Amino acid sequence: MSEPESSPIRRLPGQTLRHVWSPKCARPLLLTSLSQLRLWIMLESNPEVSVLRERPLSSDLSNQRYDYWAMRSGEPVWLAISEDTQANAHAPNVDRQDLSCGDIDRTELITRTDLDRHRVWIQNWLSLLPYLCTGSALSMQVLRERVLNFYQYDGTLEDAEHEFGRTDPVLIRTAVIAELHAGGLTCEDLSKRTWDRSVRISSSRGTSDAP
Repeated sequence: MSEPESSPIRRLPGQTLRHVWSPKCARPLLLTSLSQLRLWIMLESNPEVSVLRERPLSSDLSNQRYDYWAMRSGEPVWLAISEDTQANAHAPNVDRQDLSCGDIDRTELITRTDLDRHRVWIQNWLSLLPYLCTGSALSMQVLRERVLNFYQYDGTLEDAEHEFGRTDPVLIRTAVIAELHAGGLTCEDLSKRTWDRSVRISSSRGTSDAP
């Protein structure tokens, strides 16, 4: 399946546009609402989502405007945001596993309430994703492999900084965040509490805690 193109921005009077860097797109995105920003964080931080497009153009006849298209576990997903606090009775229920699944015939309607349920996760990744932007030009592969080996057993971010004490802690943090982003590591604390050096991290062992 070919990837859809992104539709052009139609800026409304007084509208605030948000510029972000997407590691998965390897380019900046221009988002038109806070809800689009929050949903982008959900998709960007989910290692099962490999590709995404903002404001995708579709060929269906529903006149529905979609906020995102993505590939999740090899399957296409079309996502539309409702600014209502609750979806209508015919909209699919959205939970942690279904937030980014579906296809053009099974679109997902995301409400502000759905996003609010993951506000801790969203706020954490809002602070973590800039590390991937600043670290993208660095060669991190060797350090990432060492970090993966270290977390074969549960540990904290502080444990890793002590283990690799001769390496800049910012680089250690970036390597950990890169593996969380890629799915090599997992951290249940990201959905429960504010990220700090005491969060528990472990090998993902083929699972993902991404909402």
